[in-house]
Amino acid sequence: MSKFCQSLMSASADNFGAWRCGRVDRPASYGPCMPSERRDVTAGLPGKRMAAGLPAPRMALAALTGSETNATPAARAALHAVAARAQARLGREAACAAHLAVAERQLARSRAGEEPPWIRYFTAAYLADELAHCFHDLGQPRQTQRHLGAALAGLRPSHVRRLAIDTALLASSLATAGRIDEACATARTAVDHAAATLSHRCVQRIVDVQVDLDPYRGEPEVQELGEYVRHRLPAAAV
Repeated sequence: MSKFCQSLMSASADNFGAWRCGRVDRPASYGPCMPSERRDVTAGLPGKRMAAGLPAPRMALAALTGSETNATPAARAALHAVAARAQARLGREAACAAHLAVAERQLARSRAGEEPPWIRYFTAAYLADELAHCFHDLGQPRQTQRHLGAALAGLRPSHVRRLAIDTALLASSLATAGRIDEACATARTAVDHAAATLSHRCVQRIVDVQVDLDPYRGEPEVQELGEYVRHRLPAAAV
């Protein structure tokens, strides 16, 4: 398993949100190529190319193809989750579902003590987070909310960045479902989490929530949320 696979999975979490919103539109400065831990076809590819908005499905599939024989179950699960996220972004529901099914099967086979340290973060809660993002991009709020429940339940209070991102995604999902009061209340919690981080993606997610609530901008709850964001997290004000 090359470190590119590790880099690809890490990069996907940070860059799919920006890609989804059209904020990634030019190549980033590529970092140095990672040396491989084992020889495979993914060795030497810079993971930061994910940030350039290059075809993520093709990159994820290349990593899968090159790692089938030497990747551990958790690593394969994570790579299939990356591929699923890419397919969901493109609206390919069947392809997304196929990758998610493989990811779930592979993770069920994983044993923490047999996985390398760098992939042990990929737990059932983390996969639930990936599922939630897929269903959100596919426009299925109920499924999004169901999986976010599992994702959030698996997070510790110290995981502030992930709490901010997932709580904001939950707020967006509630807004999509027309549950405006709940969306605004949930968004306030997400703002509080985001204000405790220095993460650009957390700020971006708070912006996304406000965009999702824009059709209801005349509602008092939405206006109050806007004021709260301006006071608590000015970088996310719209």
